[in-house]
Amino acid sequence: MRTKYEDWMDRQHVSPSLHDKLMNLEQPTKGRSVPLRSLGALAAVLAVVVGLWWFRLNRQFPAVRSAGAGAALSEEAAVMEAPAQAENSSVTTAGTAAAPEDSAYDEAAEDLEAEKPAQEAAVEEAAAEDDSEELRIDYVGDAPGVVRIALALDYPDGWVYDHVELQTDTPPYGLDIYLSGGTAQDEDAFTVCAERCLSLIGNLGVVRFIDAETGTVLAQQSK
Repeated sequence: MRTKYEDWMDRQHVSPSLHDKLMNLEQPTKGRSVPLRSLGALAAVLAVVVGLWWFRLNRQFPAVRSAGAGAALSEEAAVMEAPAQAENSSVTTAGTAAAPEDSAYDEAAEDLEAEKPAQEAAVEEAAAEDDSEELRIDYVGDAPGVVRIALALDYPDGWVYDHVELQTDTPPYGLDIYLSGGTAQDEDAFTVCAERCLSLIGNLGVVRFIDAETGTVLAQQSK
């Protein structure tokens, strides 16, 4: 390849004026060489600088390491203290809120206690209504029904059911309930019993409560 290039260059021809110009061109000035002694001095200076830097780095490294360890310990202590502070704060908050909650609870308990008699009365009334629907009859002549009603009545203390007599010949139809065992005559209690009889027996006109031993009429009520 080089031979062909040289043969081609040998075949080329230029004008005399161009040849003269090319021959008169100045040769480029070669760069100044740097003495080896200068390069050695520069290398020595760089070695000293690097050595000083390495020495200072080794001296500072333990301090940096200690500072990093101290920071880690501080962060760990902060993490350990945070739950305790949060727990103390929640305990304080709970203690502060406990008083209003206890007070509200006491008030609610008092309200429930005050409403208890009314609730018990409502339950008893509802039970009585249910019993009334089961006990209700249309005629005084229904002897089994009359006996069930007489047995279900709430008599005054000491008095218990003995027997009944039905008055069904002519109106007003009547019912005599004989009781035994008691001595006191509680008119209010007998009034309640009489009203219930009159409401449960459809054609009942008169009801009387009689002492079975003496024949004394304890109470009487008409519709």
